[in-house]
Amino acid sequence: GIGEITSIETARLGGSVKWFVVSAASNTPNMALTAETLAAIEKAGGSMELAGADAGSLLAPPSDAEGTATNDALSAIAGWCGTPGSLICTYDGALEEKRRVDRTKSPEQIENTMGVDEEQLIRSGIRVAAREAAGRSKSKIVVLAAGEEMPSDDEDGESDGGKGFFAGLFGGNEIQVPGSMAEAVGGGAS
Repeated sequence: GIGEITSIETARLGGSVKWFVVSAASNTPNMALTAETLAAIEKAGGSMELAGADAGSLLAPPSDAEGTATNDALSAIAGWCGTPGSLICTYDGALEEKRRVDRTKSPEQIENTMGVDEEQLIRSGIRVAAREAAGRSKSKIVVLAAGEEMPSDDEDGESDGGKGFFAGLFGGNEIQVPGSMAEAVGGGAS
Protein backbone atom coordinates (compact mmCIF):
# COMPACT_ATOMS: atom_id res chain seq x y z
CA GLY A 1 0.00 0.00 0.00
CA ILE A 2 0.89 3.68 0.04
CA GLY A 3 2.54 3.49 3.48
CA GLU A 4 4.82 0.68 2.35
CA ILE A 5 5.71 2.36 -0.94
CA THR A 6 6.41 5.71 0.70
CA SER A 7 8.54 4.20 3.47
CA ILE A 8 10.64 1.99 1.22
CA GLU A 9 11.15 4.57 -1.51
CA THR A 10 12.11 7.28 0.98
CA ALA A 11 14.72 4.98 2.51
CA ARG A 12 15.95 3.94 -0.97
CA LEU A 13 16.49 7.64 -1.73
CA GLY A 14 18.69 7.99 1.36
CA GLY A 15 16.10 9.03 3.93
CA SER A 16 15.90 7.85 7.50
CA VAL A 17 12.52 6.13 7.93
CA LYS A 18 10.70 4.88 10.99
CA TRP A 19 7.69 2.87 9.83
CA PHE A 20 5.06 2.13 12.47
CA VAL A 21 2.36 -0.43 11.64
CA VAL A 22 -0.91 -0.92 13.53
CA SER A 23 -2.28 -4.45 13.33
CA ALA A 24 -5.37 -6.23 14.57
CA ALA A 25 -5.41 -7.58 18.11
CA SER A 26 -4.21 -11.05 17.21
CA ASN A 27 -1.87 -12.81 14.82
CA THR A 28 0.52 -9.94 14.20
CA PRO A 29 1.74 -10.12 10.60
CA ASN A 30 5.36 -10.84 9.68
CA MET A 31 7.01 -8.17 7.60
CA ALA A 32 10.29 -8.46 5.72
CA LEU A 33 12.26 -6.57 3.09
CA THR A 34 14.15 -8.29 0.29
CA ALA A 35 17.94 -8.41 0.33
CA GLU A 36 17.91 -6.27 -2.84
CA THR A 37 15.82 -3.57 -1.14
CA LEU A 38 18.02 -3.57 1.96
CA ALA A 39 21.15 -3.28 -0.23
CA ALA A 40 19.64 -0.35 -2.16
CA ILE A 41 18.76 1.44 1.10
CA GLU A 42 22.28 0.90 2.46
CA LYS A 43 23.93 2.04 -0.80
CA ALA A 44 21.90 5.29 -0.76
CA GLY A 45 22.81 5.94 2.88
CA GLY A 46 19.22 5.50 4.00
CA SER A 47 17.86 3.59 6.94
CA MET A 48 14.62 1.93 7.94
CA GLU A 49 13.34 0.95 11.33
CA LEU A 50 10.12 -1.01 11.64
CA ALA A 51 7.93 -1.16 14.73
CA GLY A 52 4.28 -1.70 15.48
CA ALA A 53 1.58 -2.47 17.96
CA ASP A 54 -1.80 -4.09 17.89
CA ALA A 55 -4.82 -1.78 17.98
CA GLY A 56 -6.02 -3.17 21.30
CA SER A 57 -2.82 -2.19 23.09
CA LEU A 58 -2.95 1.33 21.63
CA LEU A 59 -6.58 1.72 22.73
CA ALA A 60 -6.05 0.41 26.26
CA PRO A 61 -6.67 2.84 29.13
CA PRO A 62 -3.78 5.31 29.44
CA SER A 63 -3.70 5.06 33.24
CA ASP A 64 -5.17 3.15 36.15
CA ALA A 65 -7.48 4.52 38.85
CA GLU A 66 -4.48 5.91 40.76
CA GLY A 67 -3.24 7.81 37.68
CA THR A 68 -0.25 5.55 37.04
CA ALA A 69 0.52 5.22 33.32
CA THR A 70 -0.44 1.74 32.12
CA ASN A 71 -0.38 2.02 28.32
CA ASP A 72 3.12 0.88 27.42
CA ALA A 73 2.37 1.00 23.68
CA LEU A 74 1.75 4.76 23.75
CA SER A 75 4.88 5.39 25.81
CA ALA A 76 6.92 3.27 23.41
CA ILE A 77 5.73 5.26 20.37
CA ALA A 78 6.76 8.54 21.95
CA GLY A 79 10.22 7.23 22.80
CA TRP A 80 10.77 5.43 19.50
CA CYS A 81 9.66 8.25 17.20
CA GLY A 82 11.86 10.91 18.70
CA THR A 83 11.45 14.11 16.66
CA PRO A 84 10.55 13.13 13.09
CA GLY A 85 11.13 15.67 10.34
CA SER A 86 7.97 14.49 8.60
CA LEU A 87 5.02 12.28 9.40
CA ILE A 88 2.88 10.44 6.84
CA CYS A 89 -0.32 8.80 8.09
CA THR A 90 -2.72 6.56 6.19
CA TYR A 91 -5.41 3.99 6.81
CA ASP A 92 -4.21 2.06 3.77
CA GLY A 93 -4.22 -1.62 4.63
CA ALA A 94 -6.72 -1.46 7.52
CA LEU A 95 -9.41 -3.38 5.63
CA GLU A 96 -6.86 -5.91 4.36
CA GLU A 97 -5.60 -6.42 7.93
CA LYS A 98 -9.17 -7.06 9.12
CA ARG A 99 -9.67 -9.60 6.33
CA ARG A 100 -6.34 -11.30 7.11
CA VAL A 101 -7.31 -11.72 10.76
CA ASP A 102 -10.85 -12.86 9.88
CA ARG A 103 -9.37 -15.72 7.80
CA THR A 104 -7.44 -17.01 10.84
CA LYS A 105 -10.31 -16.93 13.35
CA SER A 106 -11.87 -20.04 14.77
CA PRO A 107 -15.69 -20.29 14.87
CA GLU A 108 -15.51 -19.54 18.61
CA GLN A 109 -13.42 -16.40 18.03
CA ILE A 110 -15.88 -15.24 15.36
CA GLU A 111 -18.77 -15.68 17.79
CA ASN A 112 -16.93 -13.82 20.57
CA THR A 113 -16.22 -10.81 18.33
CA MET A 114 -19.71 -10.44 16.83
CA GLY A 115 -20.64 -6.76 16.77
CA VAL A 116 -17.01 -5.58 17.01
CA ASP A 117 -15.91 -3.62 13.95
CA GLU A 118 -12.26 -4.64 13.77
CA GLU A 119 -11.54 -2.30 10.89
CA GLN A 120 -12.76 0.60 13.05
CA LEU A 121 -10.57 -0.65 15.91
CA ILE A 122 -7.54 -0.65 13.62
CA ARG A 123 -8.38 2.83 12.26
CA SER A 124 -8.82 4.16 15.80
CA GLY A 125 -5.48 2.63 16.80
CA ILE A 126 -3.87 4.35 13.81
CA ARG A 127 -5.33 7.72 14.87
CA VAL A 128 -4.08 7.29 18.45
CA ALA A 129 -0.60 6.33 17.21
CA ALA A 130 -0.62 9.28 14.77
CA ARG A 131 -1.52 11.66 17.58
CA GLU A 132 1.43 10.42 19.66
CA ALA A 133 3.89 10.87 16.78
CA ALA A 134 2.44 14.13 15.41
CA GLY A 135 3.24 16.25 18.45
CA ARG A 136 6.94 16.08 17.61
CA SER A 137 6.79 16.28 13.80
CA LYS A 138 7.58 19.36 11.74
CA SER A 139 5.48 18.47 8.69
CA LYS A 140 2.47 16.19 8.53
CA ILE A 141 0.83 14.52 5.55
CA VAL A 142 -2.41 12.55 5.74
CA VAL A 143 -3.22 10.24 2.82
CA LEU A 144 -6.89 9.29 2.61
CA ALA A 145 -8.94 7.49 -0.02
CA ALA A 146 -11.50 9.54 -1.93
CA GLY A 147 -14.49 10.28 0.32
CA GLU A 148 -12.80 8.92 3.44
CA GLU A 149 -13.69 10.75 6.68
CA MET A 150 -16.25 12.94 4.97
CA PRO A 151 -19.19 13.78 7.28
CA SER A 152 -22.48 12.26 6.19
CA ASP A 153 -25.66 14.31 5.76
CA ASP A 154 -26.86 13.42 9.26
CA GLU A 155 -23.57 14.33 10.98
CA ASP A 156 -22.33 17.77 11.89
CA GLY A 157 -18.69 16.75 11.39
CA GLU A 158 -18.18 16.05 15.08
CA SER A 159 -17.29 12.59 16.28
CA ASP A 160 -16.57 11.05 19.63
CA GLY A 161 -13.97 8.86 17.91
CA GLY A 162 -15.66 5.77 19.31
CA LYS A 163 -15.13 6.93 22.90
CA GLY A 164 -18.22 5.23 24.29
CA PHE A 165 -17.49 2.05 22.40
CA PHE A 166 -13.91 1.81 23.67
CA ALA A 167 -14.90 2.62 27.24
CA GLY A 168 -17.30 -0.31 27.14
CA LEU A 169 -14.83 -2.58 25.38
CA PHE A 170 -11.81 -1.98 27.60
CA GLY A 171 -13.44 -0.62 30.78
CA GLY A 172 -11.90 1.83 33.21
CA ASN A 173 -10.31 5.08 32.11
CA GLU A 174 -10.97 5.26 28.40
CA ILE A 175 -8.46 6.62 25.96
CA GLN A 176 -9.47 9.69 23.99
CA VAL A 177 -9.57 8.65 20.33
CA PRO A 178 -9.34 11.46 17.77
CA GLY A 179 -12.44 11.57 15.55
CA SER A 180 -10.45 11.97 12.34
CA MET A 181 -6.91 11.68 11.05
CA ALA A 182 -6.73 15.49 10.68
CA GLU A 183 -7.65 15.83 14.36
CA ALA A 184 -5.05 13.18 15.25
CA VAL A 185 -2.20 15.07 13.64
CA GLY A 186 -3.32 18.41 15.02
CA GLY A 187 -5.08 19.80 11.98
CA GLY A 188 -1.88 21.03 10.38
CA ALA A 189 -1.71 18.26 7.82
CA SER A 190 -1.35 18.55 4.05
